[in-house]
Amino acid sequence: MENIKTEFLKSVFMLPGTTCRICPLCKSSNRVTAKFCIKCGYPIRSDNPTSNGDEELPCAETGTYPVKLTDEVLVKERFLLTEKIYEDGKGIVYNAFDTKRDREVVVKIDNIYLHEPDITMRDMHRFLNDGEVLSYIRHKYIPRVVKTYYEEKKYIVVMKKAEGKSLAELIRGDISQAKGIPVANAVKIVLALCELVEYLHQNSPPIVHRNIKPTKVIINSSRKVILLPWVPRLGKFGSLLGARGYASPEQYREEFDNRSDIYGLAATLYGMIAGKDPAKEAPFHFVPLAIIRPDVSNDLDKVISKALNLQPDLRYSGVAEFKNNLFNAAKKYLG
Repeated sequence: MENIKTEFLKSVFMLPGTTCRICPLCKSSNRVTAKFCIKCGYPIRSDNPTSNGDEELPCAETGTYPVKLTDEVLVKERFLLTEKIYEDGKGIVYNAFDTKRDREVVVKIDNIYLHEPDITMRDMHRFLNDGEVLSYIRHKYIPRVVKTYYEEKKYIVVMKKAEGKSLAELIRGDISQAKGIPVANAVKIVLALCELVEYLHQNSPPIVHRNIKPTKVIINSSRKVILLPWVPRLGKFGSLLGARGYASPEQYREEFDNRSDIYGLAATLYGMIAGKDPAKEAPFHFVPLAIIRPDVSNDLDKVISKALNLQPDLRYSGVAEFKNNLFNAAKKYLG
């Protein structure tokens, strides 16, 4: 009985003599499967779980030598930044590791623009409020926002990592898609997105995504469609609610409702079929698809054109209506 109790305590508390990984930086004990120290976040060798940390060897997985952590790579003393995914004029997105929960996450760090204090406060409250709302989302194909922070003139969003490739990457990687992807494939992706957006809109109050575009859509290895959550980025004149080419006209006035997401869905569908990125075209200008793609039916063209109407009242009233009309207009392509 005593042996059983001892083994149990060893497995839970990693008592001396238990197989574990010792952090080379702070000497703390970690689970044998740990890649990073649970206390300080330092990378741990994976080829020798009982290493005492006296020698500094390259990481078994990457072949690179570990680098001592600084405030620049360890966010909130918890999230270890491991790889830069994307950078633009507003901020940087990283792959990261949650050292507290032993999981991979994505960290987005945006710089704040200095403008009127009252606008800054309004944006800060909107940012934190949106982050809190998104943290309650529980959907298999919408990664949850783990935490949002505002500090030192930076806006930080941490969300669960979604495995797969972005729709934008898949489109760029296929030369044959320069003239537009098959209509059936594009419609299937947007129908799946409609299901996810409808789930957001059914919340009380409704959650309006506001930034539906190819870079926010992930296709995983099982060909399932994942919609990345959205937290407002900050521009020079306040919250930037959406992206050029995909944001509806009313979003430029900082107005939005469910019909704004219908516009984003339609713009994404249009871009896939036309083989053109709306962000690189004249704002709010969509050449009729029938002109670009002779294989696109008038019925399908009309559905997409209605969803892209500049006036919200002339679009579909809800995502369910748009989805049903899109499905009916695309039946001949879906088989």
